[in-house]
Amino acid sequence: MFAGVPVIASEWENVNEIIEYGENGVIYKFNDLCDFKEKLILMENTGYVNKMKKKCLSSAIKYQKETAIKNLIDVLGQ
Repeated sequence: MFAGVPVIASEWENVNEIIEYGENGVIYKFNDLCDFKEKLILMENTGYVNKMKKKCLSSAIKYQKETAIKNLIDVLGQ
């Protein structure tokens, strides 16, 4: 996401906390090669990927070191 590149992630318990489907990436069913292939084909669509690029950059901000440290300090201060 930091490079403005949408993520292709496998489905796991908390994936939706990081990946917003169609906004900053896509999610495929774990261990499902057909679904993974469908997502790869979807990512060949330049218009679809370009639509997600800006959102990737804005989503990545919350994972920058400074933001993560500030959030942790805020949580610990409560």
